[in-house]
Amino acid sequence: MDGPKTHRSPLKALREAQVPDSVLIELERSRRTLEATLSDDASDALVESLVEMRMLGADAALLGAIVQRLALIAPRLTGPGGLTAWLTAVREVAQQARHCTLAMLASSEEVLRHGSPAELLMWARLGLRHGQRVGEASDLGGTAQADSTLAHFELRSRESAQGMASIERGEQRADLASSKARLSHLLRALFDVAPALLTVEQGLATRRPFVSNLGLHLPEVGRALRGALAHRWYDAAALHAAAHLRHSTHRFERGSLKPIQMALVGVLEDARVELIAIAELPGLRRLWGSFHHAEPAHGGSFVVLMLRLARCLLEAAHDDPHPWVAKGRRMFFEATDGGRAPERLTPAVLRDMASLLGNDIGQMRLQFNYREYVVEPAYRDDNACIWLPADDTPPQVQAVADEVPVPPDDADDHPDDPDEIGQDADDGAPASRPQPVASGELPADRPPLARLQYPEWDRLVGDYRSAWCTVLESRPLPGDPRALLRSIEAHAALLLRLERVLRAGRLRECVKLRAQLRGDELDIDAAVRSAIDRRAHQAPGQKVHQRFDRRERDVAALVLLDSSTSTADALSGTEASGNAAGATVLDLAREAALLTTLTLARAGDRCAVHAFASNGRHEVRYERALDFNEVLDARSIARLAGVRSRLSTRMGTALRHASTLLAAEPHRKRLLLFVTDGEPHDIDIFDRRYLIEDARRAVLEAGRLGLAVFCVTLDAAADAYVRTIFGAGNYRVLNRIGSLPWILPQMVLRLTR
Repeated sequence: MDGPKTHRSPLKALREAQVPDSVLIELERSRRTLEATLSDDASDALVESLVEMRMLGADAALLGAIVQRLALIAPRLTGPGGLTAWLTAVREVAQQARHCTLAMLASSEEVLRHGSPAELLMWARLGLRHGQRVGEASDLGGTAQADSTLAHFELRSRESAQGMASIERGEQRADLASSKARLSHLLRALFDVAPALLTVEQGLATRRPFVSNLGLHLPEVGRALRGALAHRWYDAAALHAAAHLRHSTHRFERGSLKPIQMALVGVLEDARVELIAIAELPGLRRLWGSFHHAEPAHGGSFVVLMLRLARCLLEAAHDDPHPWVAKGRRMFFEATDGGRAPERLTPAVLRDMASLLGNDIGQMRLQFNYREYVVEPAYRDDNACIWLPADDTPPQVQAVADEVPVPPDDADDHPDDPDEIGQDADDGAPASRPQPVASGELPADRPPLARLQYPEWDRLVGDYRSAWCTVLESRPLPGDPRALLRSIEAHAALLLRLERVLRAGRLRECVKLRAQLRGDELDIDAAVRSAIDRRAHQAPGQKVHQRFDRRERDVAALVLLDSSTSTADALSGTEASGNAAGATVLDLAREAALLTTLTLARAGDRCAVHAFASNGRHEVRYERALDFNEVLDARSIARLAGVRSRLSTRMGTALRHASTLLAAEPHRKRLLLFVTDGEPHDIDIFDRRYLIEDARRAVLEAGRLGLAVFCVTLDAAADAYVRTIFGAGNYRVLNRIGSLPWILPQMVLRLTR
């Protein structure tokens, strides 16, 4: 996992270049600003530049001034190549005109206020070339060159003023950094809202605006537009989002709406909030209308028809000959009194209107690729803010199939009594048990018992992606239980010791019973209330004592095993001692889960053992080897033995499903014990932090359900990510994998006291 972004890691390189300590101190002071604006690659570029300039002879004052100025202008360098362009300009000026470097740093903010980092680099090179020409043409030589170059970088020369004027005339793309202050004032003045203005992350496929719980996200450059048009685009995008923030006070439920109908709901809701805003601020119609250009000549596809409908709803005077557009316009204006009362459009009316128009699109057999659809015109956001978040609704069960029946077992071959498991039949012959399956001859998976959809946290967006991951619930095929049965015999001493602890009654919880008639000591709070009643001439309470009592255990525990491909790794020589030859990590995890289940069952607790693996977000395999309402017998042990290593580790989705199952248990204490051997990973995710942040969110959601979540990891290097996911004190890293079967049952008993 990528650790938290920090600028302390390059200290070694800086010290090797003999960078003065004063520069390091200045870098530490600016660390927070740099962390909030610069990427890891940008941080490395900064360190390389500092080292290079130090090797060229830059002194501590110059290096410190570079870091100090960078902390001030970093928000203007967040675009692609922004920092690189600025650092290149600084290096070139330091090499060719060192006496101008401080002046160039002081003027950087003013130049970036009117132009991009690339144009700042052009401005710097223009000053260097102009100084060379002056030096060659003057009799004074180097003195004239130095004075002319310094005047350029101090913004005193005519050439520097001309360069600034060309930038101000709009010969560059507008960027968000230069528009933030103006947009903030605009939003506050017109709509009385003040959302945080954030840059759309570089990794997102879409470069469109969107609204999240963090604020308003806008692209860092305005759709490749230039000058005044780019500023109008930023104004239109920000004010449209503000209209949603002010007037979209309801959230739509997706329910049974199809993608076509959801897209139409977005078009109608956009028109509704814009008309409400226009009624208060009529000038907005001209601003937004300047981005609506759809005409009949553009075609009759569904996306184009939506654009034509959007224009007709915004511009009452515009007429479109297409019958579907005319119908949508008529329905909209009839419901809003000719567009004069858009507030009459309730969510139910909009849904009905979108359903009718969507059915017409289906009758016309028009195609719609909702996976590639983006909201148009481009100033409008993606409308994710108008839909009810998936975490506010329970997971949706899509389909349920009957469980594949397990062939009946012979009662003589498989005794139900757990204490008799492993004994031979009465005739002295070995008990008949399921045969092991050879690797490479694994049977096909059973049909899923259920398909459920869960949201997933997207750290780039800062919000949940609704119904994003699909859980396929199933039962594992029976495997060979002989190894698990042998482990019960091998750990008989451990089980006996834990049973003695149970019989001694040490696991009964000591509770304090307050406000009692008789007890062991005085209940201070109750005594104070009684004294108050007496002073108030009311009948004082008599229950002023407290006593201690023992309460029986009331625990439900779910052991969730990571059964990804990495758990098929064979144990090393030291770890394999005491285990069967060729034992794997999953073998130890199954063994530990079985011993834990036996311990909790003898304590009178309810326990379940589940496993999971994933193959992308659409296939999170979740296997229920032992459920809460089942008895631990030969059949369930065979199912546990049938759990096999495969696929990847989408941890967050599995934790959400396990939390949903455990939260349904009516017990006072509910423990979700997660056993894994590595960090989350899946085939469709390339950002290492993505699944880690999603798993952390899943743990927080489990805590809100009243569940205790604890992780036991077999990865010796897990501290880097497991603390982020589960929090300090909620995990344990085992240095010796072989100790898992001994440690896990005792750990569970301590956690459930």
